[in-house]
Amino acid sequence: MCFLFDEDSAGEATSMQALFWLTQEKKRKLWVLTDEPLHGRHWHDRNSGWFVVFAASPETVRACQGWHKNRRVSLYFMRNWPWPEIFAAYCLEAENPPSQDEINKLFSTYTCLGPVACTCLESIDMSDDNLYNKTLQNYLREVDCEIAKFVARGRHETVEHAVLVGSSHKMAILDPTEGGFSYNARIITRWIGYRVYEKAQKHSQHGCFETFKCLFPSPRLENCCRLVL
Repeated sequence: MCFLFDEDSAGEATSMQALFWLTQEKKRKLWVLTDEPLHGRHWHDRNSGWFVVFAASPETVRACQGWHKNRRVSLYFMRNWPWPEIFAAYCLEAENPPSQDEINKLFSTYTCLGPVACTCLESIDMSDDNLYNKTLQNYLREVDCEIAKFVARGRHETVEHAVLVGSSHKMAILDPTEGGFSYNARIITRWIGYRVYEKAQKHSQHGCFETFKCLFPSPRLENCCRLVL
């Protein structure tokens, strides 16, 4: 399902299949904004004439490399959502104006978990205290699981890899450079950074204990192990 905006319609519901049957004149004026994978033979028709804006995760973009082959494709990295946009989107989705309590929860989520629309507007429910606590706990379990995997892989995985390959913004995020042609990967917030630090500390302590267990059974290294203790 998609919507067609033109001089004859202000958002008529249609389908991608129907767009392929538009006249060539309309196709030349058509801009297509999509986040769906560009699969299917129709997408590979270079005579379609339309201009495609493909807004998706890096992983999905890589999966569609066959589509942009032999096309003059430009790649831009979009900026992250600032607080005013998150707040405006939340207000537009809400049936009633948000209460101060909802706004406080939304701002805390934005500050601690990051400037990600799906996190602030979908993953965490701000409408009720019980739902808020439940969805927040579920989300934090997912965050801790991702952090634990990242820490366990050590030098074999970078912060950038967590976003580009996993397409997840629970632990890390991409900050586009000026112009949007490149990016810098970073831990998404200071609060999440502290959770990463805590997990890394525990993992380091556990790793030291495992090393000790491996050394102790050897008679030659027993004295060395006692010195470590």
